Amino acid sequence: MLLVAVVGVVILSGLTGTSTGGKPIAEPIAAPPHVGDCVAGAVDALGITTTSSSAVLPDLPTSSCTGARDAEVVLVIDDYAAASVVVPSEDGTVRPGLREQCSLAVLTYLGVTTDATGDWSPSISWGAGHIGPSRRQADAGQTWAACVAYVPSPNGHQTEPLTGSVRDVIRHRTPDTARFGICLDARDKTPVSRTQPHSVEVFGGTVVPLETDSSTLERSCRELVSAETLMPDPTAGGALIIDVNTDSVGSATLEDGTPVQPAQCTVRPTDAGRVLTASLRQLGTTPLPLA
Repeated sequence: MLLVAVVGVVILSGLTGTSTGGKPIAEPIAAPPHVGDCVAGAVDALGITTTSSSAVLPDLPTSSCTGARDAEVVLVIDDYAAASVVVPSEDGTVRPGLREQCSLAVLTYLGVTTDATGDWSPSISWGAGHIGPSRRQADAGQTWAACVAYVPSPNGHQTEPLTGSVRDVIRHRTPDTARFGICLDARDKTPVSRTQPHSVEVFGGTVVPLETDSSTLERSCRELVSAETLMPDPTAGGALIIDVNTDSVGSATLEDGTPVQPAQCTVRPTDAGRVLTASLRQLGTTPLPLA
């Protein structure tokens, strides 16, 4: 349906009423979004879509902005339907699909790297999904899809809006940095809100052979925490404990027969009666957020 705005002017003069009418003016069709644009609306159900037609992608408003947003555009694909076709590259390997492209684009945009983390993979909570043109945009020939980044809550749904851009949010301490962290309740290890007091913060995860030397893991975990927090002393003079938690219950066996188990690199207050009130990421020399 064509949306119109009617412009009219009515002039009253004495006892005789006259008017000059306007004519309908079509609302301009919005251009495709750009990287860094804000996304407004419920993005919690986006997920990573595997749909091959941009016409059925969720339609959420986008705009250039510097303030609050529900999500942020990190990658724009000109022709979503064409890009959905998986075609082997010249060397016979299959190029990354749209799911993988979007996930990688989000992680890169957030500033996630593996530098100085050894064998650990950084642990953050993030959401990625695709949005597409509105019906009017599609009717006008637009075929794009935008990969967007957002932050889910611990139970998998979107939390409150972000306060600003998430570009390199993991590399800088911003009001939104903590929202992407993973925090746990020390009693049952269940995820809790990153912006609320918490007992444990997770900095990395990995899979290691069952016989891995614990001292090696502990040393690399400390290096990871030091790199991610920028703290001169990642234990804050003994106020914090850096732990490596392994889970033999989740053990598995590699193709070569090597038994392995998952491990987490975590930080918790030394005093079990105290909690962290904010994320330690990029803390630097800022006072320790302990309560």
